[in-house]
Amino acid sequence: MSENYDVYGVRKMWRVLRRQGSDIGRENTARLMRSADLTGKGQGEALITTRKPTGSDLRPDLANRAFKAPGPHRLWVADITYVRTRKGV
Repeated sequence: MSENYDVYGVRKMWRVLRRQGSDIGRENTARLMRSADLTGKGQGEALITTRKPTGSDLRPDLANRAFKAPGPHRLWVADITYVRTRKGV
């Protein structure tokens, strides 16, 4: 199964078997894989993007919690958002 990259998901295995000429359904493929103890890769664990601080916050509050800028380009804030893609975060 080197053309399958040694990843044995039900859908991918079913497609490989169909290409090889086996007339088999996906559910039957899943049952046979279970009986042979073959499993797919799975989705992986959830990505942890935020960790709670363990100690006191030592970063200074430069905006003094007043989020009103006195003029243009005087106060900059950022929102860092993690977006999971196929290539990573």
